Amino acid sequence: MNLPLSFWNKIFIYVITVLFAPLGLYWFFKYAKNEDPEKRKVAHTVLVLTIVAVVLAVVIGIKAVNIYTLYLNNRIYGDHYLTL
Repeated sequence: MNLPLSFWNKIFIYVITVLFAPLGLYWFFKYAKNEDPEKRKVAHTVLVLTIVAVVLAVVIGIKAVNIYTLYLNNRIYGDHYLTL
């Protein structure tokens, strides 16, 4: 069945893609080779959102680890170790 996607279906797909980034790849592979240009557009949008969400999560994760390492070093070695 090749039913068109409603506005709310697209919003649901985009929200799930941003919140659970790797799950967006499911919709990318499902709609990437579809005959419907609207579904192909959704597939490409989902791919971009997935890549952006993953990169953002990695950058925030690295930043959090650096802050936590700084905190631990400060607790172990004292205030003179406090450098960013």
